[in-house]
Amino acid sequence: ACARIQSKEGQDYLKAMAAAANYAWVNRSSMTFLCRSTFAKAGGSLSTSGSVSYLFKQRGQLFFTADTDEYDLIEAALDAGADDIISHTDGSFEVLTEPKEFIEVKMVLHKAGFIGSGEITMLPSTSVTLKLNEAGTIMHLVNALEELDDVQDVYTNADIPTNIIEELLE
Repeated sequence: ACARIQSKEGQDYLKAMAAAANYAWVNRSSMTFLCRSTFAKAGGSLSTSGSVSYLFKQRGQLFFTADTDEYDLIEAALDAGADDIISHTDGSFEVLTEPKEFIEVKMVLHKAGFIGSGEITMLPSTSVTLKLNEAGTIMHLVNALEELDDVQDVYTNADIPTNIIEELLE
């Protein structure tokens, strides 16, 4: 199920905001009702299935700590078939792959001595940077969706700066 999220006040920042949830169901109408209710409580609305799927792309994602040698990782990852290597401000690294290449890239990097964590996930093609009150709303929605028993994954295109996350967690 996917949904566009709009605040009751119709604030622009949420018009472009999207969240997507994958869920298993025994009764589709019951699960749809639970998701619709969860979105409504958070001030959003549930759209039809797949309505925001174009905002996300399935990708393999591997993470490596800051003590990883950047040049060796780049060389090994590209030789293994990775699409991109991202260096983060904290010194950590992210290796992106096509889903079908994920296991192969992970195994090759592991054999080369690069031990990281990762998964195949849905990454947003575009993101929306949120302010404090906006971030609180989307974090509440994501947490509520994750608490539903049959929800397997929740994805959002929200970009919440670290300082705002820290402030919300205080």
